[in-house]
Amino acid sequence: MMDGLSGSRDESTPTAFDADTISRLKRSFEKNRISLEEKATLYRENFSADLFISGINALTTEGKIFNLDGNGSRVAPIIYGPDKVLLVCGSNKIVSSDHEAFERIRNTAAPIDAKRLGKKTPCVKTGRCMECKSSDKICNYYSIIQGQFNENRIQVFVIEGEYGF
Repeated sequence: MMDGLSGSRDESTPTAFDADTISRLKRSFEKNRISLEEKATLYRENFSADLFISGINALTTEGKIFNLDGNGSRVAPIIYGPDKVLLVCGSNKIVSSDHEAFERIRNTAAPIDAKRLGKKTPCVKTGRCMECKSSDKICNYYSIIQGQFNENRIQVFVIEGEYGF
């Protein structure tokens, strides 16, 4: 099967980009809903993808990659699984220190994302992290990537401008 991203593949190797997955996603989004079971299946399929594309919440000038995730479906395959990971980062997410990275995530990215997801957390109302213990919070998994064994597996592309939050 050709997935359009990496050339030919072994038919038995599942991928998040195969035609069946894309078809299921399209049907689910057309109905404006996706079942929890379908969502869990898609998350697991990310681990065997040839390519995983994601964003970054903050990138330090030293090159450390900071991310926050609600259920781990984004940070887990960045850390392990797919053969290649492409991370896209707007220059608005570049910070000088670890402290600034955490501040950016807690007081910019997380409140906006929680609002986008329709969460009922204090940060949605205040625009800043309130250290809540809400069951609806998205601040569950922090990851910091400061190196990798396979130096070509994760690649970061910085785009000049304000992209994402």
